[in-house]
Amino acid sequence: MRYIYLHGFASSPQSTKARYFADRFSEMGLRLEVPNLAPVFESMTLSSQLEIVRRVAEGASRVTLLGSSMGGYLSALLASSMPEVEGLVLLAPAFGLAERWETTLGGDRLESWRTTGKLPVYHYGDQRERQLGYAFVTDAAQYPGYPEFSQRALILHGERDEVVPVENSIRASKLGPDRQLRIFNSGHEMTDVLPDLWKQSKAFLTGISIRS
Repeated sequence: MRYIYLHGFASSPQSTKARYFADRFSEMGLRLEVPNLAPVFESMTLSSQLEIVRRVAEGASRVTLLGSSMGGYLSALLASSMPEVEGLVLLAPAFGLAERWETTLGGDRLESWRTTGKLPVYHYGDQRERQLGYAFVTDAAQYPGYPEFSQRALILHGERDEVVPVENSIRASKLGPDRQLRIFNSGHEMTDVLPDLWKQSKAFLTGISIRS
């Protein structure tokens, strides 16, 4: 089994959750791969990130994906087209991504982005402002907001999330079989409930191993 963690938007493999989960996997004698999904942030798209993960997973017959925010959404997209994926752990997954971007930015900022080709974004991994190309939003529009997948999934979300509404995960949990939803008294990052996230994830991952 290959375990791959997909970090969130404007984040990095060194994010708090990525390092926490990698350490917990290491304690179990397992390797959690955490690829950099945006080596060139300015030209990043969903398609470019999906291709990175496919290359990382190449040759594996069994894969479990863990993803945070946009990484969770990417995990669901991959599961819809990769039979090698056996299970998903989705942390505040950014379902409905393209629609939410348009709603959040509003018409004026979206038009400015289209005109200039650049959107200033604070990159949490680099701790500085970066410029995101407009191709990100045009590329995202081709993907379904709620990908169809049949694999077992554990969805973990904070009820006080102001970035990705918990209602999106509630909706996603009802769109397919064998999807577990756990809601925490937390916000989007959920770094204040990391032990609880791991407890739920470990039990879920153990179940996949036993049932496979």
